[in-house]
Amino acid sequence: MSKRVPFTTGDLADHQWGIDDALTGDPNTNILTGDAGGSLLDFSRGGNDTFTETAPSTYTFYGDAARSLFNFARGGDDTFTTGLSSTTTTAYGDAGDDMSDHSKGGNDTFNSGLARQVVDTFYGDAGGNMLGHAHGGDDTFLTQTKQGADHTFYGDAGGEMSDRSKGGNDTFEGSKEANNIFYGDAGSNMSGNARGGDDSFTGKSDSFNTFYGDAGGDMSDDSRGGNDTFTGRSFSTNTFFGDAGGNMSGHALGGDDYYTDTFGDLGSKTLYGDAGGDLSGFATGGNDTFTSVGGSRVTFYGDAGGSMFDHALGGDDVAVLQGTAHNVGYGDAVTARQRCGRQ
Repeated sequence: MSKRVPFTTGDLADHQWGIDDALTGDPNTNILTGDAGGSLLDFSRGGNDTFTETAPSTYTFYGDAARSLFNFARGGDDTFTTGLSSTTTTAYGDAGDDMSDHSKGGNDTFNSGLARQVVDTFYGDAGGNMLGHAHGGDDTFLTQTKQGADHTFYGDAGGEMSDRSKGGNDTFEGSKEANNIFYGDAGSNMSGNARGGDDSFTGKSDSFNTFYGDAGGDMSDDSRGGNDTFTGRSFSTNTFFGDAGGNMSGHALGGDDYYTDTFGDLGSKTLYGDAGGDLSGFATGGNDTFTSVGGSRVTFYGDAGGSMFDHALGGDDVAVLQGTAHNVGYGDAVTARQRCGRQ
């Protein structure tokens, strides 16, 4: 039977369940943890906590555990609200380190208010790696900052996803007049049977946006990308990787991703359907769709920004690029040594 307990500097174990706390940070109390200063173990569960800031400072927030989630532990549904100018915030939705076994992240919400000159780094679930059967929550990242903001979002893990870990279905909204970097699932690599979530990204005008649909690094083994969606806005510079920023190898499979912008004046876009690097082994690209109107330059790679070789197979991609001063398109890869497109 679950037992509600207040914050502990140690671990939550057995069926302990953290209480729902309202935590407020200030320059003297700028590291806050929702439930456990250690880890969540066994069948323990984090509370539904809220974190807010009261003065410019450098803040670190841990939604549930400052360390890791193990066994069947589950994170709470936490809410993080920033919004003060000249503030730096790092927030972890569930674990500061890793998530493993059958642990599951909560459905967390990250809000960034109408501030200026801020630096936000948000981790939807784990600051480290996700492994075993760990499952990320369905997190929401919303930013509304003005002039001079830098946002970095990790939908699930700041590090790697391996084994049979799975990312949540996350929603991201970047700010205008900002630098926004989005990692749909893993900041680094995906391997084993890891699965990316079906994530949704929305960019704003006058911004610089880099989007990694699933992994910032490589995808290998039997890993699989989610079906991700990105919607852009005017006067923005967008770099979009449908699945992996690096290479895809083994039997990795790209998701069916969608990139759309209909207000692309004066911006430039570089679009990779699946991998920014190579496709090799038996890797297969997804069936991606790109629609872009306007922009000073569009460079489009249907599957790989590098080469395709071995038994790699490109997806059935569709690109509609209109009203652009300069288009460069590669149906499958810059260099295709073997098979391009589905046969």
